[in-house]
Amino acid sequence: MSMPELSKEPLLVSTLERLSARQRILTRNLLREIAVYEVGAFAGAIMSFFVGDRLGRLKMMWIGAIWMIVGTVIGVTAFKGHFAFGQFIIARVVSGVGTGFLTATIPSWVAECSKAKNRGFLICSEASTVAVGTVIAYWINYG
Repeated sequence: MSMPELSKEPLLVSTLERLSARQRILTRNLLREIAVYEVGAFAGAIMSFFVGDRLGRLKMMWIGAIWMIVGTVIGVTAFKGHFAFGQFIIARVVSGVGTGFLTATIPSWVAECSKAKNRGFLICSEASTVAVGTVIAYWINYG
């Protein structure tokens, strides 16, 4: 594929058109599996907004961690023939909610607990650590 071809149409659209019908269905299912995690994370962040002040940052972090553990357990216990796909989707949503709790709560908690001198560095370090961890996870899953 040359550069002029890339500029004419989006890469995902051109790639999907080249796949067989079965491969297109599998690709779309995979994209849905990925997307439900993000939907769960969005819902968790919104819930954290409404519940976080009442429960406090530390409790919200514990609740988020427990939600993620529950989602992981649901996901790893899914096996073929017993509603495995649905169980996996539920696990992704539950884990996503836990992620939403944590990503909405931890930066605020770090800002509240750190000294003014280190606050910006610590918040940026937390965000950078999340980004680097995500990249490492994607590369492990890729290869």
